Amino acid sequence: MAAGVDFFESSYPFQMALKNFALNYNLEYKSNASNSEDFLKALDKAKQAKMIDMTDKKLVKSHETVLANGVEYTFSYLHHMLDVKEMNATILITLHNCN
Repeated sequence: MAAGVDFFESSYPFQMALKNFALNYNLEYKSNASNSEDFLKALDKAKQAKMIDMTDKKLVKSHETVLANGVEYTFSYLHHMLDVKEMNATILITLHNCN
C-alpha cells in the first residue's frame, strides 16, 4: 500500500462463475455516516451478498442486468449463453463477480 497499489487476488469470483452463480453485493455505504453505529448498519447490509443462480428458469424473461467491464448484460442473455454452453458466459459472470 505504500506504493499506492491495492490488489487482492482471489479465485472466489471465478469459482462461483464456474458454478453459474452471479454475486450481487449491496454496497450502499455513505462516507458521511455520522457515527460508528451507522457504519456498522451499512456493513451488515453489505455482508448480505446475494448469489444468483444464472441457470434458474425464472431468469428466461428477466430484464435485470449484470455489469461486466462496463457493459450491462441481461440475466436472460446470460441464462441463454449458459443454456447453449457458450464459453463467454463464464467469463462475463466472472467479470461481474469481480466488480
